[in-house]
Amino acid sequence: MPFLLNVVRVLNFLVYLITTLIVLRALVSWFPVSQSGKFISFLDTMTEPVVSPVRSLLYKFKFTRELPVDFSPVIAIFLLFAIRDFLNLVLLSFA
Repeated sequence: MPFLLNVVRVLNFLVYLITTLIVLRALVSWFPVSQSGKFISFLDTMTEPVVSPVRSLLYKFKFTRELPVDFSPVIAIFLLFAIRDFLNLVLLSFA
């Protein structure tokens, strides 16, 4: 079924796009850049719905609150890949 294959392609592209934006957001946070710029605002708007739930979940554990590095982008990317792989498996089983 070409429709399901197109859905899989779109899903893979969206996960790739969001992952790229999350990585860019993490890299930009390492540099002294104005956080009020349009590009930073765009990155925050696009990635916050994915990273924020992971960050709030990690915040519940004391040891993650005390870490000097925010691991929520990395875990969000792993979760995106896991969800993508699961959905690809399910969708391609019907194709």
